[in-house]
Amino acid sequence: MKLPSMVMPFAAAALALAAASAPSLADEAPADSHDIVVEGTRQQVRNEIAHLLDDQGEQLARFENGFCPKVIGFDAEWTPKLENLIREDAAAAGIEPDPVPCRPTAVLIFTEAPQELVTGLRTRMPGLFEGLQTAQTSAMVAEARPFYGWRAVDLRDRDGRELQSASSIGSSTWNNSPTHAKIVRNAPNSRLQSAVRYEIVNSYLVADITKTPGMTLGQIADFAALEFLLDLERDAPMQARQDSMLRLFDVADPTTLPPRMSDFERNLLGGLYSQRENNVRANQQRGRIARYIAQADTPAEPKPGR
Repeated sequence: MKLPSMVMPFAAAALALAAASAPSLADEAPADSHDIVVEGTRQQVRNEIAHLLDDQGEQLARFENGFCPKVIGFDAEWTPKLENLIREDAAAAGIEPDPVPCRPTAVLIFTEAPQELVTGLRTRMPGLFEGLQTAQTSAMVAEARPFYGWRAVDLRDRDGRELQSASSIGSSTWNNSPTHAKIVRNAPNSRLQSAVRYEIVNSYLVADITKTPGMTLGQIADFAALEFLLDLERDAPMQARQDSMLRLFDVADPTTLPPRMSDFERNLLGGLYSQRENNVRANQQRGRIARYIAQADTPAEPKPGR
């Protein structure tokens, strides 16, 4: 089922519901992180990836195109800079953002009351939560958290074409059927490739602006990029490494985290988005990401002197 285009109404509703204030930002720090990228074996890295990323139907979802970040409720002077840093993170990962102006598909909204805002959006605009089970959204809004992130993931065929609903095919009996089953045509007979792929079409992030004092623009941008571009498990911040930027809104002191995302996280993004095709199984995707991380962590051999 095609997911509805709800981003612009979301922005309007968010502005109406949010009581946002401007954050106090620390001075920008340099981007060098000096962290250890790979610890342990490649299999350990694959296991780590499995705990961080949700596999929609045995496949990892990602943006294929149409990435356009929008920040709402932030200081007007810093908002364009923050959006540009998120764009730079996406481009570094291998996905080219849409040129501005563009229809927002990755919306970050700051508010002093994130739980109340998400609860209100769920009531007034339930289409924003399309694809999430009722139990999932209920559990999400019931828990008081400093941020809420979720993604609308659509099922496409292996080439990215929208799937036709079974209810639109055949006789009037089918046409009157309430089924949402999808028809996959020309499905390959392969154990290596899937007949479908999962695409992130919209990402949403609601964050507590009162937690931002002490954070740098780079930290906020990296946190948002990871939340936008990766289909993360709900408990990913708790499963992440101690120095992970995913923990930004959970730590008491943001200065205890690196000034930018770690090499591991940057290579996690690169490993997912560097794969030319996204119609393979999740275990293959995780293997390719782990291989990408390992290769990025291997120093290049010096060239022999003349």
